[in-house]
Amino acid sequence: MFPSVKAVEKDTMNYAVVIASGVWILSIVYFYTYKYKYFHGPKSNLNDDDTTEPVSVDLVLDEKMA
Repeated sequence: MFPSVKAVEKDTMNYAVVIASGVWILSIVYFYTYKYKYFHGPKSNLNDDDTTEPVSVDLVLDEKMA
């Protein structure tokens, strides 16, 4: 991805690092520009009625099933 020789010319330059850096920079700018406009967080699918009653759970410790 980086140039293979120390003296870089236009014929010996590997331009993958330039293209990859550009993609990263554009992606970061896009993320920070539009995240507050379009992303509103995960939506809850629970009702208040579902969360008010406590639920009992049977606790089983160190029981072997034969």
